[in-house]
Amino acid sequence: MYTEKSKKLETILRDSKKIVFPQPNKLDADSLASALALKRIFEDMGKEAIVYTSQKIKENLSFVPNIEKVTDQFPTDFDLAILVDAGGLKEADISLNEYRELFEERPFVIIDHHIPEEDNKIPFSDLEIIDPDAPATGQMVFDIAKELGWKIDKEIADMLMTSIMLDTLFLTIPRVKEKDLRSVSELVALGSSIYEIKRNHDRAAGYDLDLIKYKAKLINRIELYRNGTIGIVQITKEEMDKYESRLRPSDLIVYDIQWLKGVEVAATLSDTGELIRCSMRAHVPVAQKAAKHFGGGGHERAAAFVVEDKSLAEVKEELIEVLSNLLEN
Repeated sequence: MYTEKSKKLETILRDSKKIVFPQPNKLDADSLASALALKRIFEDMGKEAIVYTSQKIKENLSFVPNIEKVTDQFPTDFDLAILVDAGGLKEADISLNEYRELFEERPFVIIDHHIPEEDNKIPFSDLEIIDPDAPATGQMVFDIAKELGWKIDKEIADMLMTSIMLDTLFLTIPRVKEKDLRSVSELVALGSSIYEIKRNHDRAAGYDLDLIKYKAKLINRIELYRNGTIGIVQITKEEMDKYESRLRPSDLIVYDIQWLKGVEVAATLSDTGELIRCSMRAHVPVAQKAAKHFGGGGHERAAAFVVEDKSLAEVKEELIEVLSNLLEN
């Protein structure tokens, strides 16, 4: 599938002894599990591999296998960097800007199922393996591993399965194709269990009473526009300050908005005090186009963006207009 680029990756790896996986700004199960799977694969080759983030790992990601092996200590003596599941420069600029000179000096590889906009591409990458048709970056890692004959054991299979399950909402998104289901079957044959991953996820992501009460407040705050086809919830800076260390408040409510009868696009607008952050989920392929209008990106039905120079009210008004035009066309 990625034959030529996979072979180029193999060549780059041959000369590498210490590999770092910088994580994107927003950690998720796909970015973490994909990197951790590659870490184990490369360690089996006798290489040193480090998954790095300066971000605090939230409780709801504690179910990711081997999550305890992620470190906040950056290895400045690395000789290869691999960025997985980031989306672009803006989505990983916390790590990339801090150590940019080092990344520019050494081989830099991207493995991703997001296509960045032209002005959001990483200018110092040496190899890009990008497949927008892949349902998860973990699926791409599995395909590359099979092409290059890398050994996959149960532990690695669990990490890849975690990536695929969480990024596809347990195989319920439109991008899941027959090939992906075959991959899941192969991972099950290697010993991975969808049931175990779902159980571990539900335990880690479960809500305590305080979060349930807060979610109820967010539900009562849902606003509908364009005859009920656009649903929006606003999240205040005070709420971000209170809950952000545990989980992103948008994750509590965005799917509930999406599954309201009649809603085509759900959006949360969060005020961090420094910027406005928007997360969108849609039943129709408009989310990516809307995010692009604001300089963001993602997938057709799941996308995000941030705005630094406008108020929440201004962003909301503009977003409603952009989404309305997209839905009409």
